[in-house]
Amino acid sequence: MKTENSISGKKNHILHPVILAVPAAAKELTPKERVKFLSRHARRALEMSAEKSGIRLDELQQDERNAPLPFRGTYWSIAHKNEYVGGVVSPLANGRWPTQLLQLFSATGRQRKRC
Repeated sequence: MKTENSISGKKNHILHPVILAVPAAAKELTPKERVKFLSRHARRALEMSAEKSGIRLDELQQDERNAPLPFRGTYWSIAHKNEYVGGVVSPLANGRWPTQLLQLFSATGRQRKRC
C-alpha cells in the first residue's frame, strides 16, 4: 500500500523488516562457522522481507566496502548479532536501521528476561 506524503511529495512505502531468533545450536559452532551461519540466516530474513513486500530478489551484490548495492531500484540490508538476525528490502535507501532494530530488539529481550 502506498500513499502520497503531502509534506515532501514522496511516496510512503510500508516496509516489512524481518527479525529472526538465532537457534541455540548456533552457539556451538566455531566463530568462523557461526559468522557464516548468521549471514545465511540473515539472508533468510531478507528473503522473507522481500516475499512480504512482493519483491523478487536478484543476485545480492556488495561494493568494495561490503555495502549492499541496490538491484532494480530496490535497496536491501541485513544485520546479525549473536541472538538475532534481520533483513529488509526497501524502495528507499535505509542506511543502518536494520542494525538499530536488532539493538532495540535485543535490549527489549533482555528487559523481558529480567521480569
